[in-house]
Amino acid sequence: MKRLLMGLTLALLLSHVVVAADDDPDTVYTNLQKAIEEKKPAADIKPLAVQLLKLTAKPDGDAAAVKHAQELSRYAEYQLYTLAAAGPAPVTVELFSALEEASPKSEYLLSGYGTYLAALGPAKGGPAAEKALNNFPEDIYLLAYAASDAFGKQANDKALGYARRAIASRAKVPEGMNLNGMHYIAGMVYGAKNQFFECNKELRTALPSLSGDNERLARALYYLGMSNYQLGRTALNKAQVLEGQKYADQAAALASSVKSQAYQLAQTIKVDAARMR
Repeated sequence: MKRLLMGLTLALLLSHVVVAADDDPDTVYTNLQKAIEEKKPAADIKPLAVQLLKLTAKPDGDAAAVKHAQELSRYAEYQLYTLAAAGPAPVTVELFSALEEASPKSEYLLSGYGTYLAALGPAKGGPAAEKALNNFPEDIYLLAYAASDAFGKQANDKALGYARRAIASRAKVPEGMNLNGMHYIAGMVYGAKNQFFECNKELRTALPSLSGDNERLARALYYLGMSNYQLGRTALNKAQVLEGQKYADQAAALASSVKSQAYQLAQTIKVDAARMR
């Protein structure tokens, strides 16, 4: 009986030591380092990295202790990020989503969202970008992705909102990216809403970037034709009305889904312009 009690006591002490070790950030850090060095699979690394992030989420103690906890946290974030970026797609999704959940404002998230959203695919990428904007509301890449996704799904008001935010954002435009697509989306939605002044402004900005894409170019030219026609009629400005006809003629000359509409618009403008002085 005495041996049994001693055995139980020893087991309890050992279990306590294990729990304490699991709750010690430095121990978890060491285990994570070892797993990385031994090139363990993502399934082994993920729980260690996530655990370390949880243990260092709210550091306390003096300045040195807080700094140490932050360094451990950044190490865990970096490991999740680099493994997620390496793929393949299922691993990217699993590890990046784990990083996002455990540390939603990690500095590494913005570097990896392009890879993550691509791995998710069109069906899930849009909602993921919108979720990410809760933590990075000024990020131009996320705003552009969300705007394009919403526009493709004909959620025009949502698309316009994201496009306008991207255009107004003070964040640095990512290398190799421009805002022409956001001007195009904004202009097209304004055109659909008959907000001709705004449509004219946005699509004039976007127009030079549309060369080679006949469908989008024709649609932009059609709405530029409509906008300048309506603005010119309102202001009794024949020159602007004729500019509208020019845009409509250009749209009608392209093979696109608005070819017939553009031709009809051009003919209407031609008749009205002939009546103006």
